[in-house]
Amino acid sequence: MSPLLHVYVYREGLLARLGHDLRLVVPRFEIALAGDRVTARFDVPSVRVDGAAEGDTIKVNALSEADKVGIRAKIQEEILHADRWPEVTLEGTLVPHAEHPVVRARVTIMGRTEVEELPVSRIAGVLRVNTVMTPSRWGIKPYKVLAGAIRLQDRWRVQLYLPWEGPLAGLAGAERTWKGVG
Repeated sequence: MSPLLHVYVYREGLLARLGHDLRLVVPRFEIALAGDRVTARFDVPSVRVDGAAEGDTIKVNALSEADKVGIRAKIQEEILHADRWPEVTLEGTLVPHAEHPVVRARVTIMGRTEVEELPVSRIAGVLRVNTVMTPSRWGIKPYKVLAGAIRLQDRWRVQLYLPWEGPLAGLAGAERTWKGVG
């Protein structure tokens, strides 16, 4: 398995049923683990729309390619301002716990840094971070259309998958780099 990063965004509002929840993919990133230090860089211009999310099901054909391109442009230009802030960075510390390690991290998005605690789990040879982030903490306003009748919720579900064959206890003191491909 290659490293993967998915970000889910959700709609709300009076006319929300006319829109789609979305799964976004961030194909270009690099994460390094050195002892208990974790650093990461995520390439904002590489973000693309994977498809419409209906629970855990992704409908890649629910949106036309033109819709995906248009949504991506809005994300790049109006929401994340990728021309000005092309990178999201993370600097943190792995706090090992046998069953539930976490990364305590300083995450910088659009020039603003906030602290997040990211839970790490292991499933079938993969490390998984599954967390919910609140974009307004970084000054990101929920995107809206039709005077707010359709808008994005102030939450992103972030899922990161990294190949890892060893036990969770083996993370402490490990040295490893993962790169997203795409």
